[in-house]
Amino acid sequence: MFFSSPEGWTESDERRLIAEVDALLPAGVSLEFDGRARAMLSHEIKNYALLRYDGRLELRGAAFESRRSEAYGQRFLCRALGCLLEGNIPGVRDAYLDTLGDLEERRFTNAEVASRVRVTKTPEQYAATRSGRKEAVYEALRAHDATWRAGESFHVYHRQGEGLVVLSDAGGRDYDARHYAVNLLSSYASRLRKGLRPEEYRQLFEQRGQPGLFDRPFEQMRPIWNAVTSPCALPLRPQPPGEPAAQAHPGL
Repeated sequence: MFFSSPEGWTESDERRLIAEVDALLPAGVSLEFDGRARAMLSHEIKNYALLRYDGRLELRGAAFESRRSEAYGQRFLCRALGCLLEGNIPGVRDAYLDTLGDLEERRFTNAEVASRVRVTKTPEQYAATRSGRKEAVYEALRAHDATWRAGESFHVYHRQGEGLVVLSDAGGRDYDARHYAVNLLSSYASRLRKGLRPEEYRQLFEQRGQPGLFDRPFEQMRPIWNAVTSPCALPLRPQPPGEPAAQAHPGL
């Protein structure tokens, strides 16, 4: 459970409130102080980012932290989320353009754009269904002359002109830059959508050239914050500075 406190409240005030609420709860349910954060972005249920008062960025949920995430995209996401939660929208834009530039100039290695996949079929199981439906990961393994067992994991990436292949040269740079530029928008920048107005999101991530005549300057943009007045509602937007966080735990 997350909630915002009145301006000027200290951690002591927040702890006292939680203790008072905890005293009113029925037996078997307790409310404990879990920490406080300057800002929060809630992407979806159990997927959120917190900016702590010491500057640490904490990510929770598969949408923000996944073993399948590519290193280049995760690096962008951490940088962009930090800027968003600090209200630095020009910094979000810079993070996006810098990452696109690094892709185009091939400053990333194949290992940094590769993703980790886990296979669930044996070679024999895939061969039995291949005529009806070919799957990119298994086709990459077959082309690599790899033998595998169900449950094994491999690193794969999109090679320029070839499609998905098994990672064999971690330090190479022959990846499909265009594919990963599209992936940057669809798989990573999209995680920031709920913290921005639709028109500002499009301006930040879907325009590469100079701003249009009626576009809003990036310096004037601010993250969305919807104040929550219902005691039963959960915040779905980034919170302004001064946000404590609490978690409710069932009693033991």
